[in-house]
Amino acid sequence: MPLSPGTLLGLGPYEILAPIGAGGMGTVYRARDPRLEREVAIKISAEQFSERFDREARAIAALNHPNICQIYDVGPNYLVMELIDGQPLKGPLPLDLALKYGAQICDALDAAHRKGIAHRDLKPANILVTKHGIKLLDFGLAKTALSPVKPASGADETATSVLTGRNEIVGTLHYMSPEQLQARQEADVRTDIFSFGLLLYEMLSGQRAFDGPSPASVIAAIIERPAPSLSAVAPPALDRVVQRCLAKDPDDRWQTARDLRAELQWIAAAPSESAASHTTPTRRGYLVVLLTVLMVAAAAFGAAWWIRRPAAPAPRLKVNLEPPAGEEWFFPSLSPDGTRIAVDTPHGLRVRAVDSLESQAITTSPGPPPAYYPPTWSPDGRSLVYYSGTNTGELRKVSVPGGTPQTLAAGLPVFRGIAWNTDGNILFSAGGRIMRVSENGGTPVPVADRGIHPTMLPDGRHYLFLGGGRGSPEGIYAGSLDSKEQRKITEANSQAEFRPSGHLLFLRGTTLMAQPFDPAGLRTTGEAFPVASDVGIQEPSRTAAFSVSPNGLIVYKTGGVGRTALTWVDRSGKPSGVIDDANFYFDIDVAPNGKAVAATRLDLKTFQRSLWVTDLARGITSRLTEQSEDVVRGATWSPDSKRIAYWSPNQLYVRDATGSGNRESLGSSGGMPHWSPDGKTLVFAGLGGQTTGSLWLLPVGGDHKPVLYLEGQFAQPAFSPDGRWMAYVSAESGSLEVFVQPIPAGHGKWQISTQGGAQPVWRRDGKELFYKSADSKIVAVPVKIGATFEAGVPKELFPVSTTGLFNIRRQYSVSPDGQRFLVNVRVDEHPQTILLQNWLNPVR
Repeated sequence: MPLSPGTLLGLGPYEILAPIGAGGMGTVYRARDPRLEREVAIKISAEQFSERFDREARAIAALNHPNICQIYDVGPNYLVMELIDGQPLKGPLPLDLALKYGAQICDALDAAHRKGIAHRDLKPANILVTKHGIKLLDFGLAKTALSPVKPASGADETATSVLTGRNEIVGTLHYMSPEQLQARQEADVRTDIFSFGLLLYEMLSGQRAFDGPSPASVIAAIIERPAPSLSAVAPPALDRVVQRCLAKDPDDRWQTARDLRAELQWIAAAPSESAASHTTPTRRGYLVVLLTVLMVAAAAFGAAWWIRRPAAPAPRLKVNLEPPAGEEWFFPSLSPDGTRIAVDTPHGLRVRAVDSLESQAITTSPGPPPAYYPPTWSPDGRSLVYYSGTNTGELRKVSVPGGTPQTLAAGLPVFRGIAWNTDGNILFSAGGRIMRVSENGGTPVPVADRGIHPTMLPDGRHYLFLGGGRGSPEGIYAGSLDSKEQRKITEANSQAEFRPSGHLLFLRGTTLMAQPFDPAGLRTTGEAFPVASDVGIQEPSRTAAFSVSPNGLIVYKTGGVGRTALTWVDRSGKPSGVIDDANFYFDIDVAPNGKAVAATRLDLKTFQRSLWVTDLARGITSRLTEQSEDVVRGATWSPDSKRIAYWSPNQLYVRDATGSGNRESLGSSGGMPHWSPDGKTLVFAGLGGQTTGSLWLLPVGGDHKPVLYLEGQFAQPAFSPDGRWMAYVSAESGSLEVFVQPIPAGHGKWQISTQGGAQPVWRRDGKELFYKSADSKIVAVPVKIGATFEAGVPKELFPVSTTGLFNIRRQYSVSPDGQRFLVNVRVDEHPQTILLQNWLNPVR
């Protein structure tokens, strides 16, 4: 029976406002969540949570994507979902809009398919068009790759559900694939490819691809009739895309939604960026041919710069460089001759030729995740220098095509960028200072007291670096190896690169800019202009994901700063709610009373990092720190949940958690502070604003004079609940691991993690110690604390996908009872790696 407005569901706080619609799985209502003061959509099953409803809950809960309807809560017979203001997809659409929506649908499908989930009921009614793009709905027929499909009760008006067991027909008739109708094989993600082809046909033509006067005729058309042509309304390349989607044999279709999305984006860009033909037999072959052409064009372009010959502007050319299956690329770096790209991956450095689709391993990383800094080529292109976060932070050199890495310098905390000079020296930034070391290794010597991301200029004596911040505007500055003179060049928020065309390239926000620059006079000679948008940048290091070669090629990764989702999960990793997924957070901490969360939030426009507190009962998030505090990190709650300690430039501070009163300076500066259970002491790592170093005990009251607890290179200290033990992170064993020592130190030491670990968090009752493993899993270790210490066998709980440095950021926190985890989940927005040629020419 339909629910009337004002009805309260039996097992939830939700108030029904109005019905929205009904379908084969139940009725959908507009409802209100009084706790968060927001409206939601609730789908109520006619029965007590059928298997079909259960599939929808599991499918949506596993996904977090801007083009997929988000699930908030699950009840015994209802789902609470995002309320979407939009209209069902309907054709015909203009070509550019159809390509845009088609790429978004493919992006959503790719996210689902990568989780092993096939939707299997794609149709216009399940795709809403909003002012921000499309939203994919209704995973009620979704199937995980590991679970056989069970019979469903009920169906949409056009759905056929006539068979049983693994041979059932499930879906909406006009949008089903031949294998669904014939039940001749287990339907997989390629079923969604066929259904998408039907959708795309309808988006472009306004008509169904296969229709008939009866269900039997529609089935016959889908199984037997050739796919109709779109040549009257779409370009040939797009017609071929749809024809391939609608191949009867799944092996003849596009095999992944990701490749299909790339093809649509290529077609969308073709009219303005390249007139290249799409007549090659396969996408892979086409890329090889095009990349080879790019290499020839790049060489000619570089020669044109040197001989100054006037030429007609060439069109911009863009290529999406897809990593090989199973690879994830972070920061690409072009070789000096522009023929190769080095990338940092979770498994070490890899190099690929620009005109190839295969990459080659240069180093391997058995321990922690990548350092999130781009490798740097030697001037002759024969070696790479890179930063390794293992041990105490090392600068290493390795030959290409591979070999045993050589350590050039060690003990380098807070690393920020490398520049390899032609005189055989390497500039780098560590601990906020610019240093110099020989390419053969040795003792680093200081070059400048402040600065990050150095870049050498052609004379070999001057360099550029990113400076400012902490109250002064960020920008690119010029410095000299022969003097202390420094000069501001231009505003920027990333590293800069200079190229023989006479341009500096750098980021403002997430836009890659180019500005004419005279390296001899150390001055700009024209206004900056945009080259590419949505360029990836790592926070808070200000490391931008772009690289430029002298011959005119640019490689960059898209994605901007990205977003994170503060997500509650249980001990199995099953999500139960999201606090916020529209911002970028780090250093999260749940209050000891479990009623609030403190976290640093990054402003995606100004890049200011401020402290925010969320009241979990009321669902209200408010800013705690002042506008003048532009860099805040490492928040930690006092044991009574009334105060918060944190780091802001050059100082540790304490502030009332309600925001009342002024902040109190503690007179010291260090990384990742943690409060003792009696509330009298803070422990922190390093002095002078470092995030690693010796561990210090700082009285919160009195004279605030720090006392050394443990000397060495450590990170992320945490008091045990009884105050007798200290967990911390050290690389003394050769990789980052979690250790425990008594307080005071020196009377025994226990290694807690195995195969890499960081971010230790104690359960409030002292019965478990959690940490994050090097392969990104939350691990629980049973412990006994008191006068003595005992540790049990680590048990992996669930994998996580987070962002930020392994031993610097706090990427999760734990509820007081140890049964729920708040994880700062990386929102996967599928960044692309783009190769750009002729970037000086405007887009036409």
